[in-house]
Amino acid sequence: MNAQPLPLDNEYIISYFKLRGAIGVLGLLMPILVRLGAWWREGILSNESISAYYYTSMRDVFVGIMVATGVFLFCYRGPDRQDNILTNIAGPVLDRYRTISDGATVRPPHPGEI
Repeated sequence: MNAQPLPLDNEYIISYFKLRGAIGVLGLLMPILVRLGAWWREGILSNESISAYYYTSMRDVFVGIMVATGVFLFCYRGPDRQDNILTNIAGPVLDRYRTISDGATVRPPHPGEI
């Protein structure tokens, strides 16, 4: 008797779980990484928005995570057509978001905060 493989044994399903997990991990880690990096490298404790970290030394990390998330969203195939359309739109939009300035400013540290 040949046992049928369980649906979760399929390598494609597992890779999509990993892709979804990577999108989530990047989304959760980006604010932490850029804030800690800006604090450690430049003494910037906080900014007006997450987009303001683009104007710090953490620009490469910020852009890299945004591009990676955009690529992951574009490659992701959901359970239905609507999900596929939305992620295919969200991927390139997220990739282009990094090029749009929000006019945010970096708050320099006050004396005694460092």
